[in-house]
Amino acid sequence: MPVFWSAVLWASLVAAVATAPAQGAECLCDNLPALQAELRNAQRLQAAFREHIAVLRGMGNGESQAALQQFAGNRARSGLEPIPGYNGPSEFDYVAQGQNVDPSRFDAFTADQLCAMSASAAQRLEQAMQATACDGIAEALRAHENMHGQFCRRIGYRNYLGMHGADRAQEEAEAYGAQITALRSAIAHVLDRANVRVEYDLSMRFDGYKPLFWMTTQSRGELPQHATLVGEMIRLEGEGPETTNISIEGDCTFPSGRSLASTLTRRVGGDTDGLTLRIRYNEQVSKTNGTTLQCRFRTANGGEIIVPTPFPALMGLERITNIELPLRDGAEQPIEIVAMRGFTGHGRIRLVLQCISGR
Repeated sequence: MPVFWSAVLWASLVAAVATAPAQGAECLCDNLPALQAELRNAQRLQAAFREHIAVLRGMGNGESQAALQQFAGNRARSGLEPIPGYNGPSEFDYVAQGQNVDPSRFDAFTADQLCAMSASAAQRLEQAMQATACDGIAEALRAHENMHGQFCRRIGYRNYLGMHGADRAQEEAEAYGAQITALRSAIAHVLDRANVRVEYDLSMRFDGYKPLFWMTTQSRGELPQHATLVGEMIRLEGEGPETTNISIEGDCTFPSGRSLASTLTRRVGGDTDGLTLRIRYNEQVSKTNGTTLQCRFRTANGGEIIVPTPFPALMGLERITNIELPLRDGAEQPIEIVAMRGFTGHGRIRLVLQCISGR
């Protein structure tokens, strides 16, 4: 009987698109939707095999192997994303060279020889890799299959052939883990070569010193992001200019009058699993020149005096953290600041992910 290694690679194979170039094409910004579809499917399959381990564990060896093969070809596919227009193979069985060897002669061959993929299976895998949208997806397929081959060589073909279905389901989940890691690496490469920015607009009002004075502010930030693969996550971080225009009312003015414009440098960073960006910090890097308000106070005899008054720090922008955005161009989320040290405000934060020509 064939060795059922790669229970189902349907998720890996459907990630190609109808206009996919031949294998060897670099994964670029336009390939991000295909990479993410591939990643979501690999994650679903990994979870499905993990969840099925307990069911298989209660079966005998032969029964569990048959049950796993039936599960892999049917229920494991539930919820997977089809990619319209893809015409490549819909599934893939990893068949070992050992299937063509009489069991009585296993000892005459090395584990490398017995665990190697059969010629027909290797050809079918190559066809699938050629059909993928870009080389990052093809390499993720290869990473998945390499996990099976390495495991077979480590324990020996005879032991691999007799594995309990639950153990094989665990191995399958680990192979999807290798595939997921490779896909995230490809996504990190795409992000590093694209124009990625975190942008935000925020309108705030400060009433903490009312009726002496009150202020309204309009702030905007555009912060380019750079991608680095760190463990199982992709780190995005960078810094850029933040411009703020402030209007003041009441008995206080700025030295320049009723309005003040300032620009400072702010750093924003977050992590992404390849699907969702989680903004985790927002730091002010540079500082604006110290500003002192000029406030008029009435004296007991009806006169006025001008008293220098410290300008309150604009704290609202520090709240742009713990925000989650889908990892796609134009994704955005509202920002609300409610009664924080006299500040209230609202705005919007967005992710810009633009392809650069040739990248």
